Amino acid sequence: MRPGRLPFYVLLANAMWGRVSDPVLDYKRLGFRDFDEFVVWLEDEYWRRLGEVSFEVLYRTRPSAGERESELHYLAKAFVVRHLAERVGLDCVKTEKGEDTAVFDVVVTCGGLQGLVVEVETLHGTGTVVHKLVETVERAGMRKMWIVVPNPQAVIYLPLLLRTRRELRRKYDVEFYTLDVTSRGLVKLTDVATMLVKKWKETTEGAEEANKSLTAD
Repeated sequence: MRPGRLPFYVLLANAMWGRVSDPVLDYKRLGFRDFDEFVVWLEDEYWRRLGEVSFEVLYRTRPSAGERESELHYLAKAFVVRHLAERVGLDCVKTEKGEDTAVFDVVVTCGGLQGLVVEVETLHGTGTVVHKLVETVERAGMRKMWIVVPNPQAVIYLPLLLRTRRELRRKYDVEFYTLDVTSRGLVKLTDVATMLVKKWKETTEGAEEANKSLTAD
């Protein structure tokens, strides 16, 4: 890893483990010996914060029927339920709700977001990511839909997800999100991308300037 690029990779690690609105940029100040130790802490914190949902939210978050649901999928779904409940009230948020022939992870049945359907996509075991997402959005028809991708997968597949989002939005009312465990909310993938691109440009330009100064006569 080039030293000049370290600030970018620190921010990338924060995004990968859900610290979007309040990233830790100076990890040595917190006592971590190196970048690897810091990343392990970020992952541990991610899982800890995913588990910080109330019993009432967990009680209302039904597991997926007919398939083995991963812990990540279930906890991300509960995270979405809490986020929506804080906006429209828990009674307006239903999980594993059938709509015609489709069943959605989360559906908002009343309040300001009434009619919204949400699908959590971990992208695990997915042969073709693009077509999996297309099929998911097509099931919602013309309804407003949010696709929520947990942070590790969101960062790994970010360029592909953004391209797929752009194509789908030509026809469907869909938006792509990931989790922000520091604010306990959701954040658009486009905002994550903007944040990362800005830092990449800063570190690249900084590295180039430093290299010029080192090689100057």
